Amino acid sequence: MSYIVKQVFLQSRTPLVQFQRFRGKINIQRPQKPHYERARVMAVTQPIYEKPPPSKNCFEKTIKPDELNPYNKIIAKEVFNWLEHSKMVGIFHLNPISEDELFKIRVALHRQNITFKRYGKKIIKMAVDNTKYEAIVPLFDSNHCIVFSPEANVATLLKITRKVPQMLLLGGILENRLLSRNEFVNFANLPNIQVAQAQFVSVLNMAVGQLVQNLEAHQNSFVNILDVYAKQDVSVAGEVVADKTLEAAAIPAEKSSASENEKESLSADKKETTPEDKASASATETSHEADGVKEDKPFESKPDSEKPKE
Repeated sequence: MSYIVKQVFLQSRTPLVQFQRFRGKINIQRPQKPHYERARVMAVTQPIYEKPPPSKNCFEKTIKPDELNPYNKIIAKEVFNWLEHSKMVGIFHLNPISEDELFKIRVALHRQNITFKRYGKKIIKMAVDNTKYEAIVPLFDSNHCIVFSPEANVATLLKITRKVPQMLLLGGILENRLLSRNEFVNFANLPNIQVAQAQFVSVLNMAVGQLVQNLEAHQNSFVNILDVYAKQDVSVAGEVVADKTLEAAAIPAEKSSASENEKESLSADKKETTPEDKASASATETSHEADGVKEDKPFESKPDSEKPKE
């Protein structure tokens, strides 16, 4: 009996008809439109839900009112005090850095009397709000640090931070004036106050000397021209005097030569007269006297002692 039950009732049989899909996979995103009757039934049987009011939202965030912490006020006053009493303020962007390296930077800056500080943006904004330092607030949007110094040791600060690539200079305040990065670096290349004062004094002296020189230019040129004319007149007068002296020296030389010639002629005449000539001359004189004829003698000049006095 059991065998008959197994063979008749419990034996599985394969179906005579098997359905198969030939259109491929079903497109879930773009399903086929249902039949009109089915679509009408689905539209009628679709449930209708009440829309929630727009004022109510389960995801609405509860905004807490800003409560001013008294400790933040104290820190803000401290920041403002640092800004007021510091001649140099440097603002840096701080990249990820280990605490050990940050401690070394603090020590190196502290040796040069430079203080390293880090504050939040909210505290910085609270400290500089409605003050002359309000323009530095946009520099504190990211991770940052700030340094203070009672002296303008810009070159020292840049020398220390140049060894730390994680610190990038954004700007600074020098002598209550906000400077950009390039202006901050250019200030480090300027000489100290003593050299600048010496250069300023030299420029003023140069201007004064140039002014005096311009005022005296016409007088100096006029004096130089007069000196040139005076030297020319002196040279011409010297040439004339030299010519006259040469002429005056030539005249006595001529006279002396003439007197020497006369002396030579007289000496020659004296030498030519002989005793016979003297005897003949005395004979002729006696004959003329005997005849009573007197020869006219030329005017003989009397000595000064015999001349009549006027």
